[in-house]
Amino acid sequence: MSFTPFVIVWGVMALIVALIIVRRMILGFNEDDSLHLAAGELPMEKEQIAKARSIEAADHWGKILTAATSVYGVVLLGAYAYKQLY
Repeated sequence: MSFTPFVIVWGVMALIVALIIVRRMILGFNEDDSLHLAAGELPMEKEQIAKARSIEAADHWGKILTAATSVYGVVLLGAYAYKQLY
């Protein structure tokens, strides 16, 4: 049994996690941390809320895909070790 297709799937998953990390970093660099309360700052407030939602979405999917990639990698490693022993 060849593990190549499984390793490729794991690699693609890891690449997706890396891309989510890069996207999260880019969104974080452009984030405005100041609090906008004045009436004239309403457009900035809406933009800030939209950016915060994007960051939260990246964090959410990043956590899920990181966990899935880690579990898949451990299972793949265990299967490989089992095959080598038996």
